[in-house]
Parts: sequence; C-alpha cells; structure tokens
Amino acid sequence: GFTSVNDMLISEDKIIGSYKISDLTLNGEKINIGQGKYSKEPMLFFEFANGFVLSVNDSSYRGNYEKKSDSIFVTLDELYRNIKSLNATISKNERKLKGLTDDGQLFEINIERMKTKNK
Repeated sequence: GFTSVNDMLISEDKIIGSYKISDLTLNGEKINIGQGKYSKEPMLFFEFANGFVLSVNDSSYRGNYEKKSDSIFVTLDELYRNIKSLNATISKNERKLKGLTDDGQLFEINIERMKTKNK
C-alpha cells in the first residue's frame, strides 16, 4: 500500500521524545553507564527530522534513525563502544529496545519516556 507523507510523519512522531536509560546490556553483560553530557541521567533522544542522540558517560553520540513499523535502524556518526549502528525493535509499551549491533552483538536497552513539561 502507498504511504502518504502524512502517515509517515505520524508514525515517526509517536517515538519522538526523550528517554531515560535504566539499563544497557551487550551480549548479556550489563554495561555501566553514567550521566550524559547535558543530562543528569543516561538518556537517549529521538528527535525531529530523524535525529538520534545517545547521551551517556559525559558524552553525546549523535546519529540518525529510520523507523519502519516496530523496528528502528540507528546509525551513529561516531562509534560508541565500537558500535556503528543498531537494528532494533521497540516494545509496544516503548520500554525496551532490543536487537543487534552492526558487529553482531545482542543488545537490550531499557528506557522510560520522560514526561514533557508544558511550557
């Protein structure tokens, strides 16, 4: 079926936001992550125009993402732990990203969407 630009925007819109990372696991091993560069907690952000930011350990890793139904493909501009890209599915409740890195590692990220403050 043909997807209108509007439908694409709507499906992208739903995921846009800031997410607190509670857990990051690579190949079953829990990774220690500290606060982000601009945030007190480790965070990830899905931004407008398909921007992606992973904010951990006093650093920001930028990239972009592409969403297709319930899967997300993230490409980073610079490597994080030798990872260039992630192929993930997002759980229905948007609490978990899991999938494979470009070098074949299994990963799981537990996330919690931050409430937006009404201006």
